[in-house]
Amino acid sequence: MFSLIPGLAQQALGQITKQLNIVQEVQRSVTGFMPGLQEAWVGEDANAFLGEMQTRFIPEVGRLIAAIAGMPSSFDAGINLATETDQKNVSIAEEIGSAFDGIF
Repeated sequence: MFSLIPGLAQQALGQITKQLNIVQEVQRSVTGFMPGLQEAWVGEDANAFLGEMQTRFIPEVGRLIAAIAGMPSSFDAGINLATETDQKNVSIAEEIGSAFDGIF
């Protein structure tokens, strides 16, 4: 039963990695356009927008990247747990089979 989990988890990790790459690209793009925006757009609204980007948006994107980047280790722990559980279940089933063989 648990033998499917590693393959599915690897697929999920692939999707997580793709999403991480997308978010990192968004971060690079936003960070890259901000200096040009400072030159092109001036005034109170521009300052307020850039302030929000620097104090709220960029830090939140950084936290999102950190959260996504931490997922693979959790998946690895889950895969290891599922594999260990599967091995223990097989061992128990074999012991039960042996016990029934001794009875019948």
